[in-house]
Amino acid sequence: MLLLLALVILLLNAPLAGIVYAHGLGKETVGPKNVNDKLISLNVNLQPEIRDADKQVDITLRLDAIDEEGKSIKGTVYDIAVNKFADNKVFKERFHTTQDQDTLTIVFKPNADLTNASIVKGVYVSNMGYRSSDDQGIVIEGPLFLDAGLYILTIDLLAIDSNFLSEHVTYIAKLTIAEHKVWSISYEDIIGSIETISYFDKVRDLNIYKDSNGNYRIDAVSNFSWSKDFIKDVPLLHFEYYIPKGMDELAMRELKGYINNIEVPITVDRGAEDYVIVHYMIPNNKMLDLANKIPNDSKDKLIFSIVTGNLIEGLPSREDGGGAIDISKLTWSEPIQVKSSNNSFIVEVRYAPIEPSIDSPVVFKIKLYNANTMQEITSLRYDIMLYDSNGNHIDRTHRSVQTKDTQIYNINEPGTYKVVLANINKSGESASFTITVVPEFPVALLVMGVAVFASIMVRVLMSNNNSSSSSRM
Repeated sequence: MLLLLALVILLLNAPLAGIVYAHGLGKETVGPKNVNDKLISLNVNLQPEIRDADKQVDITLRLDAIDEEGKSIKGTVYDIAVNKFADNKVFKERFHTTQDQDTLTIVFKPNADLTNASIVKGVYVSNMGYRSSDDQGIVIEGPLFLDAGLYILTIDLLAIDSNFLSEHVTYIAKLTIAEHKVWSISYEDIIGSIETISYFDKVRDLNIYKDSNGNYRIDAVSNFSWSKDFIKDVPLLHFEYYIPKGMDELAMRELKGYINNIEVPITVDRGAEDYVIVHYMIPNNKMLDLANKIPNDSKDKLIFSIVTGNLIEGLPSREDGGGAIDISKLTWSEPIQVKSSNNSFIVEVRYAPIEPSIDSPVVFKIKLYNANTMQEITSLRYDIMLYDSNGNHIDRTHRSVQTKDTQIYNINEPGTYKVVLANINKSGESASFTITVVPEFPVALLVMGVAVFASIMVRVLMSNNNSSSSSRM
């Protein structure tokens, strides 16, 4: 019994490792890989994760090498190659960190007027490459990260602890810079704007019209190739429509989703305050299936379509935890404080109950602070979602454009989950933390185990006392 109890506790407290933002944002942990008998992973982070269309902003790359215990590896040397997916133009350079630097920081300044990228700030060391001269990082200016989309970073680890390896170890990270765009539309009685977020590539056109059945249809069109050689390395297609709730002819109707005229599953989130959000999340295996069905006349494009159906009543929302909860009566955990991905915000989260279980809803209470001043920011806007212990995005937990300071979830499976807040206050930054949800039986098992242990101890003590009394007689 005690062995079983120990095993249950060990499993429930196992750390969550290898989490990847599978919904297509700018973070990934690559590895671990064996490097001189050490298991080393790379934390790769591109910021901001979401940017507005047609606006050039600085893109910051942060790279950390960590061992199996999560400790930073210093004195690293890397060859880093950057290219947009399916683009042959590659930027490649060597960089390093010193023995007192945990993180390699590179700031890219996109500039379409330049033919080649050049390093405008950094210290060059022969054979080691560039390093930063201050906390602001190395600065590179040129025709890099001009567009949103999927980027491939090929990173060769050449040295650790300032010692060169006998052979380099290669890591490949696939990171996305998503594009947010506002589209003005005017068609019949539908006048206003629709927003899109594309996580693979920029949307070049958006059309609204009526199909042959008299249903409204919206098409968002991107350049693409449905060749299997092209898509075999695309991990995920993720796209979102944001339809204002005042646009009744769209927002108040049933919605179906299509990709290149082939119906696909979509998630319609009606829980946001101002929008109905439509999510497309197509993993690689589904893309390969779709490739066999795409008509020949659209194999060079990617078309995300919405088609309206019947009017609906009451605008049902996504999962909300089920039933009203009086949060004033909850006992909260100690606060968890985490920095956002570009260090602009501190996110503070408390959760209840203190030991989350599958038997009751889990409530999160969220506060946001300016990271520099620690002044609370009372106006909130964020997306929230959960990932399981294998790094899989749990689609039904994804809630967009949230403005409330509390979130309620029913979590039906025990395990360790990563909770991600994304696009915090439209900054493109994210923050995350983990919680462990236990099944019902461990509590009873724990009580039983304690009772059995106590019973054994009582018998041992009584036996010892009896032995002592006999010996004295």
